Amino acid sequence: MTDGAGRAGVAVQRGAQRYVLDPADGRLLEEASDGWRASHLEQGPAASAPATGAVVVAEAATGVAAG
Repeated sequence: MTDGAGRAGVAVQRGAQRYVLDPADGRLLEEASDGWRASHLEQGPAASAPATGAVVVAEAATGVAAG
């Protein structure tokens, strides 16, 4: 299985919730449930706090970006 970014992973699903994990190290690549999904492109500590009013972009299961 691949996530929204095209990375190969292993899917774990319970009911409507699905997680795609990196088989090499177990990192969470993507999570999805009931018509939405979120791909985790970066992971780790941030160098600074997010800017106030930052926009979060979510992608619906249909592949249409929303913001």
